[in-house]
Amino acid sequence: LLIWAFFAYRKNRKEEADYNDWVHQQWEEQITTEKFEFCGRAYTFQETLSGTVISYNPNNDTLWVKTDDGDETQISAHGLPFRESHRIKKYEFNGYHDHHS
Repeated sequence: LLIWAFFAYRKNRKEEADYNDWVHQQWEEQITTEKFEFCGRAYTFQETLSGTVISYNPNNDTLWVKTDDGDETQISAHGLPFRESHRIKKYEFNGYHDHHS
C-alpha cells in the first residue's frame, strides 16, 4: 500500500508539473498583442500612462512621471526601483468571459 501511495503521489506531481508547463507555454505564446485569449477567456491590455520618470522617492514609494502629452503626474512605484529617465508605461488589464462582454 505504501509503494502504491508513493507512485500515485509521483504521478500526480508529474501531471501537475506537465499542466504548469502547458500553462506557462500558453502564457508565453499568447501574450503578444493587446487583445488575446488564454485558457478560454479573452483579455485586453489598455495603455493608461506613457512617459518618462522625472524622479523616484523610495521613502514614500512614488514616482513623478512626465507623460508623453507633457503633463507631470505622481504615481505609486509599487515597490519597484526606478531611475530617472526610465521610460514607463502603465496598462489596465481586463478579462472577459464570453464574447468580450
